Amino acid sequence: MHIRRLRSAVGVAFATLAILVGVGNAPAHAISWPINDTVAVEKDMGVPSSAPPGSAVCSTLTFIYAHACFVQDGDYLYVLDKRSDGHSAVALWEDYTANDQLWRQGMCRNAEGEGHWVRCNKNFYESHTLALSEGQAEGWRLLNFYGSFRWITVA
Repeated sequence: MHIRRLRSAVGVAFATLAILVGVGNAPAHAISWPINDTVAVEKDMGVPSSAPPGSAVCSTLTFIYAHACFVQDGDYLYVLDKRSDGHSAVALWEDYTANDQLWRQGMCRNAEGEGHWVRCNKNFYESHTLALSEGQAEGWRLLNFYGSFRWITVA
């Protein structure tokens, strides 16, 4: 089974379990990130921005700490901080080649505070697949993350 399909299945299984036990907004402590520590984690501090345009593809609306979106035109990642908790909101992303090999991975960090959006400008290869999720961090140390990824084909 391909790695990304396995990871997606794990994320779906965890989300299903969380809903069944009534903790749909709970962080996914059972899954750590990054899974592949042989590929460097790119760290980008987001710049203040307005909300993403309507063409954005977003991950999930249920994570209590952050919301992450991707805009193909310009390869922009957007992150909204949803909590006034003294921690940063982050978008976690993984860039996979056409044959399911992890090419790059990284974090786009929002240190602007609750209710604020930031944007990170990336450059992904066309025909790659982007996996997008969101999390909560202390500086660059990931504290919690949703554990489920939205899979997006980069055009």
